[in-house]
Amino acid sequence: MVQLYTNLKVKMCPSIEEVNSVVNLADVHAN
Repeated sequence: MVQLYTNLKVKMCPSIEEVNSVVNLADVHAN
């Protein structure tokens, strides 16, 4: 979880797949 957020911060332009993966994880934890 933390690693994904770190990777997004490091990259200037995160890919759509990475953004979606983080959003999906957030949705899972929210439920």
